[in-house]
Amino acid sequence: MAGLSLHLSEKIFEEDQVKFSDGTSGKITKMGWFETMIQNSDDVVVAIPNSQLTGQRVYNLSRTPHSQVQQTLRIRYEDASKIPLLLETIKEEIRNDCDKLIPGRLRAHWSNFEDDHLQVVVDAHFSIKPTGVAYHDNRQKVLQAIYRAGCGFVGTACYNTSLVCCSSKKNIDRRKRRQRLHIVSADA
Repeated sequence: MAGLSLHLSEKIFEEDQVKFSDGTSGKITKMGWFETMIQNSDDVVVAIPNSQLTGQRVYNLSRTPHSQVQQTLRIRYEDASKIPLLLETIKEEIRNDCDKLIPGRLRAHWSNFEDDHLQVVVDAHFSIKPTGVAYHDNRQKVLQAIYRAGCGFVGTACYNTSLVCCSSKKNIDRRKRRQRLHIVSADA
């Protein structure tokens, strides 16, 4: 009965990239009457009884035409005055590098006070499906844009506790024009 329900609902089809509310996600490789085969990101194919899938919320990523890249940055309190210029620079870098950006759907804002840092959130929406190489290439462009913007303010920046040096000629010129800022870390 569960297999019939899945087939008739037309919410998912073979080859769709899906995510279920229990966290199960991957590409549907086969839908049978009793079980559905899902290939996860590690290329492992898992057989899941349809009775476990029916009644769950399903996100069909193959039918979603837009994606989002959101990044949280941690900034030291002593650098708070430099945040407005950093945010404008981040937005400028993303706009220049990401041609699939949806107009009006880029935000970069100061979001929270923490004990040892301030939080800044960069939230960008794109007209790219949230799966596949195009999505991951675009996500990398956003992260690189954030990195370049941060490098314009600092000689060294710390992302996820790894020291990263900015030494390109372009970034050296930017450092001469802008104030210095130390980014404590960026959550992935």
